[in-house]
Amino acid sequence: MLRQDYWLLFSVLLSIFYVLLIRVAYTSSETIGTDYLLTGSITSMFWAGFGGLFLFILILNVWSGVNEESNVTNNSHYLTIRTVPDLVLAHVISSSVKFLAVVTPITVAAGIGFSVGSESYQNVIGFVVLTPVLVVSAVAAGYPLGLIIKGIVRRSQTLLRYKSLIGLLLTGLYFGTAVTGYWDAIIETGEPALTAPPLTWFGDLALVTVAGEGATPITAPLLTGFFGLLTAIAIGCAIPAARFAWSGDLVITADDSESDDDSLPPDHQFETALARICTSQGTFAIASTTLIRLVRSPKQIVFVALPLLGVIPAAEQFLTTGSLPWYAPWAVVWYGAWTAGTAISLNPLGNQGATLPAVLSSPISGRQIVHGYIVAVLTAAPITVLFAIGTGIVADRPQSELAVLAVASVVAIAIGAVVSIGIGTLFPRFQESEIGQSTVAVPPSKTAYLFYSLFSMAIVIAVATINSEMVLEITTSLITRLLPLAITVSNDIVEITSWAMIVAIVLSVPIWYRIAVDRLHTYELE
Repeated sequence: MLRQDYWLLFSVLLSIFYVLLIRVAYTSSETIGTDYLLTGSITSMFWAGFGGLFLFILILNVWSGVNEESNVTNNSHYLTIRTVPDLVLAHVISSSVKFLAVVTPITVAAGIGFSVGSESYQNVIGFVVLTPVLVVSAVAAGYPLGLIIKGIVRRSQTLLRYKSLIGLLLTGLYFGTAVTGYWDAIIETGEPALTAPPLTWFGDLALVTVAGEGATPITAPLLTGFFGLLTAIAIGCAIPAARFAWSGDLVITADDSESDDDSLPPDHQFETALARICTSQGTFAIASTTLIRLVRSPKQIVFVALPLLGVIPAAEQFLTTGSLPWYAPWAVVWYGAWTAGTAISLNPLGNQGATLPAVLSSPISGRQIVHGYIVAVLTAAPITVLFAIGTGIVADRPQSELAVLAVASVVAIAIGAVVSIGIGTLFPRFQESEIGQSTVAVPPSKTAYLFYSLFSMAIVIAVATINSEMVLEITTSLITRLLPLAITVSNDIVEITSWAMIVAIVLSVPIWYRIAVDRLHTYELE
């Protein structure tokens, strides 16, 4: 039910955005039409707009070819009843219809706006004629490119394994570029291509009824024929591309079945070092299995990606000034501890999946399970220390604070490991959640998420407040503003409170450890 509410909210927000987009298309085209009526010329951004729309639809269809939406294999039984050309043509037609339903209101609104601005209502005809030509050619050109990429990914076990992570990084790059304003620089760089043939030919078709601008009644059919020929060639190329993509699983499966080599063999340096750290075979088994699962299927990383949006302001400052804000290194410490605990140990029961009954009935004790997860989480400490010190140097923090950052990183991750296991055993989650059209993972429960997030923030803020005068001043100011009845607090009170929080957190670690051990040792399946 909650998932349906999310989709309903998403649909409402998307509808509002779509209506606003139609409004922008109308007003922008009306302004261009008015300028044409007054000056007799049309800005180059008119042609660039249609070229950009073509590239946008093309990119979306490249993604469609790569994504599981185009996952047609013999296992799906499609290829046993229809030929590859039939399936390719069906996809191009269905995708074209979907995009036409979305794009047509926008282009028609733009055409009406241009007609109103130019006071010639026949000018909307060109926009109506252009829409199917632009959409179908973009769909046909993008789909085979996506299929080729899909085939390459399926033939590479490394790319296939990290496909979700690569998609996440690309998504973050897109939003980061949008928020930091670098789209303007990208558009400015690409404007010569958007305002040159063949992309400008779409704008020429839209202006077929405008005298002295765009295509003439003679050249318009030629341009339409050119894009029709492009569509036919693209569909023809999509057929071998589809065969290449849809047979990719068979190649990987055959390689896997004939290979006895494991990605982490028993004598691997990683497992050798891990075996030296672990005091028992049960601890080693839990730690190695947890880390191998995270490396081979890094789907859990998706659930800790949202705070990375906070990197955008810091990245913008770094790109513009070459420095980082004062809080950046402490944010790294918090994110390292929070990510390690959330992605690895915040759901120790749910992470076992179908192997949970075997784990609970095995000779491995609850203490060994807890120790195994702690060892797995501590592997994130070196990375967090390096990033914290690196950001501290860029943020021009004193050497004493850099030393505190290194120690705080290790301590926060170690304490967070124990606490996250304890919280996770109290609030386990076994229900899978979709993170893609055919990809599922088991995230921690919302309650565990909330409690552990608050805990990790509390310990990092307390340590930062004690070791940084700037953090102390800011914390004192915020607390004073939040307190009712105009109550004020001094820096000394905040510092004492921070010390009390640290002592309380440290004293709570054995309690959380005991809770985790008892829960894992006595847990019974319902």
